[in-house]
Amino acid sequence: MTAFEPEQSFDGASMKIAMKSFTAILVVLAIGLALPAAIVAGQSNLRAGEYIANGGNARLSLKNGEGGSLSFSIYAVSANRHICSLEGEIEENQARVIGVVEGRSCLVSFKLNDKGIEVGAATNGCRDYCGTRADFGGLYLMPKGHSQRQL
Repeated sequence: MTAFEPEQSFDGASMKIAMKSFTAILVVLAIGLALPAAIVAGQSNLRAGEYIANGGNARLSLKNGEGGSLSFSIYAVSANRHICSLEGEIEENQARVIGVVEGRSCLVSFKLNDKGIEVGAATNGCRDYCGTRADFGGLYLMPKGHSQRQL
């Protein structure tokens, strides 16, 4: 027997089973490699950078984190000098910030449109991060030099 001769031969049925097993392994590997990319792609429409609210009274900062995560911070000042300040991690274009008051949390939504990012407070817990008449919701304009295609 030479080094190139198999020790045993495979019949047609054994070969089909081996090919199905090999195909199943390839599918599992493909899913395992594609899943992290799909998770990141769920928020790939948001891009790290500094965004300014329409009117200039607020700033949204998006920063890339480990493993494709995206963190945010918002600082807004109202006309009466009351402020909003909050930060957290974005997952699937939303961020849940643990509330200052026990049992309340703040859910922030981020939606890209053709002018910038629309930010909204989806729960009352977001009021915990703002002064009496301050608000952070609204349109944050894209940084100069960016376009929809780049996001």
